[in-house]
Amino acid sequence: MEVSNSCRGHPGYKSFKPYEIEVKKRVAKWGWLRARIGRPQLASWLLPIMILQIGTSWYANVIYRRNKKHWMDEDREVHNRLHPLYKHEELK
Repeated sequence: MEVSNSCRGHPGYKSFKPYEIEVKKRVAKWGWLRARIGRPQLASWLLPIMILQIGTSWYANVIYRRNKKHWMDEDREVHNRLHPLYKHEELK
């Protein structure tokens, strides 16, 4: 019986490395996502919540700055309208 140089058996047979065999077993048992990535951990839930919180805080900041700009414009208009009434007598 003749043995090939690579000792891998049938020439058409694909040989897998040990970690590839382990991954194939896990894929068959758990599915591709859980075998490759793993169980959903705490960070899987916290990251989207963190992104949502940061996004809403940015939006709130934009709204606050917009409202503050309007308030300051209104205050400026009121000041410009009432300023002649409150001028010092010598400056009138």
